[in-house]
Amino acid sequence: MPEMLFVQDVTTPSALLNGLDQRTSDDLCRVNNSTSGTSLQRGSIFSLDDDVRAANIRAQLNYLPAP
Repeated sequence: MPEMLFVQDVTTPSALLNGLDQRTSDDLCRVNNSTSGTSLQRGSIFSLDDDVRAANIRAQLNYLPAP
């Protein structure tokens, strides 16, 4: 099962991925269709896996209506 982060406050991928090497951070940003400085809104989902299944799950979760 892919690991997902559910963003609780507006943040950036660079803040979420702090401590990872640059290549890993860049790969995870690519999979999540973002860059390190992109603003991630509250309630969005960020995948910590860099495979197709994780990307599909993240995309589906991000399209669900907000509570």
